[in-house]
Order: sequence, then C-alpha cells, then structure tokens
Amino acid sequence: MATEKWYTRPVFFVTDAEVSYEFYTRTLGFTEAWAYREEDRRRVLQVNRGTDCELILNQTPEKAGHSRIFVSLEADELENFKTELAQNKIPFEHTSWGYPMLAIRDPDGNELFISNVVD
Repeated sequence: MATEKWYTRPVFFVTDAEVSYEFYTRTLGFTEAWAYREEDRRRVLQVNRGTDCELILNQTPEKAGHSRIFVSLEADELENFKTELAQNKIPFEHTSWGYPMLAIRDPDGNELFISNVVD
C-alpha cells in the first residue's frame, strides 16, 4: 500500500478574529495567508509560521478557548524560538506531555504546545 500524505490545518475557535490576528501575527510572528471578512472585519483566517505550520482561526465565541496544537521543532529551532519568546517577553509555561514542552496560550486560552522533535 502506498504511503498516504495527509494535509491538515487545525482550527482554533476564537472570540474575536481581529484580536487573534493581532496576537498571532504581531506577538508570535505568524503571517496571514487569507481571510474571510464580514463588514470589513476578519471572521475566519489562516495564519502560517514557516512552511509547515498552518492554523485557521474561526470566530465562534461559544466554542472559543478549547483547542490545542502540538508543534515539534528541531533542537536549534526550539532554542531560537525560546530566545524569541524571551526577547519579546511572550509569556509561556514549562509543562510536560510525556516529555518537556512549552505552553503558550492565546487570548482565548487555546494552547500551542511546543517541543523538540521526538522520535
């Protein structure tokens, strides 16, 4: 059987897509790939970081704050990201999910768990 290659884009439900846009682009260094707008305000958008991290932010207040994504970085990338967090005074917590991770929470409480690549 041929190996399947799945393409995924997780969705974080947020209270206000404009606030989330600011957090992900200005605070965490993501870029906007596209956005759906109503009344000239973002309602759904995709933000990317690098070539392999895509995240959809969907303004659905009643579902906001209950999502989590796991991001694995090579050791040097993780160290560079930690330095970036410190330099920009971005709050994070040390946590564990069977191995050490950094936890970053967006304004709604959605979580990005970031770790070193685990074999």
